Amino acid sequence: MTQAWLPDLIYVDGRFQSEVALVCDQRVVKLTPAAEVPNPVRLKNRALLPGLVNAHSHAFQRVIRGRTERRSQNTSDSFWTWRDQMYEAANRLTPEDIYAVSRMAFLEMALAGITAVGEFHYLHHAPDGTPYSDPNTRFSDPNLLEREVIRAARDVGIRIALLRVAYARAGYQTEPNPRQVRFIESSPDVYLKNLEQLLAAPELKDGAAWVGVAPHSVRAVPLAYLKAVVEFANARGLVVHMHVAEQAAE
Repeated sequence: MTQAWLPDLIYVDGRFQSEVALVCDQRVVKLTPAAEVPNPVRLKNRALLPGLVNAHSHAFQRVIRGRTERRSQNTSDSFWTWRDQMYEAANRLTPEDIYAVSRMAFLEMALAGITAVGEFHYLHHAPDGTPYSDPNTRFSDPNLLEREVIRAARDVGIRIALLRVAYARAGYQTEPNPRQVRFIESSPDVYLKNLEQLLAAPELKDGAAWVGVAPHSVRAVPLAYLKAVVEFANARGLVVHMHVAEQAAE
């Protein structure tokens, strides 16, 4: 069943126009002259704009909002001290926590007018670095956390591009960081195998959620690894999204 909405103004083709109705079912169906729509719901003193897109999100970091953004007498506060707090939070979150915090973040986005999000997601494993098991089948599920994030977005009603992050190392010529074991997929073969499994997930069938390839950064992904995942993405027509230069050293 469709419903027509008629605001005072609606943003179409780069400008606000009047006497244009928006026809919807569960999604936008069309824009049409108001005279062609019987009994539209009038939205008095309202202007209607397209939904906004949040192109780069880390939903789980909602749990540390307000805990790290501060000024203090400690002049060493930096990206690196923020990252310590982020790691501490990331390594405590259960799959249920990931769902809850993602749902909260996406709900706040929706209330602010955001209707689609690019979720740059790099929490893949259990805190000890092992893959999760599907709670229903007990089989290995390397995308359990990804599916929890997608479920949260779907439950809120926001569209999501799950940008599945490739993360191979702590940094160029740097020893492994034990606080990153939830992120690491050490080879492109492992990453691409898990990515292909996610691409077949039933949550993607209706077009409200889709997957992109996300090499984390030049410090976290070696060149050969980067080339392999980008070649895969190009062959499949997948979006590639990356921190091109996350910090000054890059």
